Amino acid sequence: MAPNELSHKKARKSQNKKTQGGPSMYPDVAFARRYTLVVGAGINAKRNVPGWIPLVTRAWREVFGEDADYRGDLTTRLNEARRTVQQHCGWTKEDAQRLDVSIHPLEPQFALELIDLHLTENPDVAERVRRLATETPPRVSGASNGTEDLLPILLVRCLYENVTRTGEPDTLSELAHFVRRSKRLVRVISLNVDNLLELEIENTRPSKDEERYLQVISRARHHPASGIPTYHLHGYLPINMLEDPPRWAKPKWRKKTRVQRTGQEREHMMEAVPERLVFTDTQYWNSVATPLSFTNFVFANALHDSSCIFIGLSMNDLNIIRWLGLYANEFRTEYEREWTHMRREHVPGPRPYIRHCWIRPDAADPTGLVTSFLSQRGVHSYQLPNWQPEAVRKALRELL
Repeated sequence: MAPNELSHKKARKSQNKKTQGGPSMYPDVAFARRYTLVVGAGINAKRNVPGWIPLVTRAWREVFGEDADYRGDLTTRLNEARRTVQQHCGWTKEDAQRLDVSIHPLEPQFALELIDLHLTENPDVAERVRRLATETPPRVSGASNGTEDLLPILLVRCLYENVTRTGEPDTLSELAHFVRRSKRLVRVISLNVDNLLELEIENTRPSKDEERYLQVISRARHHPASGIPTYHLHGYLPINMLEDPPRWAKPKWRKKTRVQRTGQEREHMMEAVPERLVFTDTQYWNSVATPLSFTNFVFANALHDSSCIFIGLSMNDLNIIRWLGLYANEFRTEYEREWTHMRREHVPGPRPYIRHCWIRPDAADPTGLVTSFLSQRGVHSYQLPNWQPEAVRKALRELL
């Protein structure tokens, strides 16, 4: 047995002993040489940032009226049902919240496209939304000249109007510590449009390693330097688009940082990339129709050259399932071809080949169906008891 293989085997045994009696990270994930962190809206749960459905609902009401709801009376009826099962059936609030009736898998994209179309075709509505963004706090910078696309401006307003940062530990702060400490993290892929993770890392101590910061990359501004490349696949609308962002949201200008980072690098952190938004149905299909589109290219590379750590995601995004399926099919075909070439066709190889990880609470997949399916796509599910920082910290420590 080769020395490297022997040390790797010992490390796996040590890992198994350390985590015995509790959730255990899959060894091929825990000891991967390269990680890609893939984050979703769940990492912002303690920051009063709305998820997909609440964000769309809020934007719809601003455009179509306070009492308007793109789900009709379904929202009201579901809230009544949730209260009833809690009161009479002993359901917890968390269990009741999972009661839902999906109109369509792409319903948020449909609603946002209708919002965008309505703003384009109705100047009076567009003017009302523009006044909202410019005359009442939090005001969006540059929204008053009448030339910008209003959908990004409206989304910024709805996204950050109640955002907060208490300084208490949460999922976002634990991820910031992980990014600061992990030397195997090679990129971050975000399905969020905010820059709260970037800012949290800026505010995280120790900060002696100035290279452990996130550098936002887009197709139009691809200038990688010393930071960790970060790709916002749904677009980038940082909180700095507000005229007066919260004090904690203003990047720190340290003497050492000022020397190391160029003006362009600072722009990458604070300037929006609204032309790359992937929110409406048209934008969604534009992003996937071209094989070498920016989103396809970035995610394909991440699946190929690293172990992807998914966190804050429900894994119901059709794009993610498509990317995992395409990669699994290609990998399986090539792996079986290599296995046959080595004349081992009668010896069963590892099926499936696990190399990625989904960190999730138990409540995210109560039936286990998604977990079972993802295991066939090479994704190990690490189950958290809850989203408390201690549980998240334990999971991330196994990756350090």
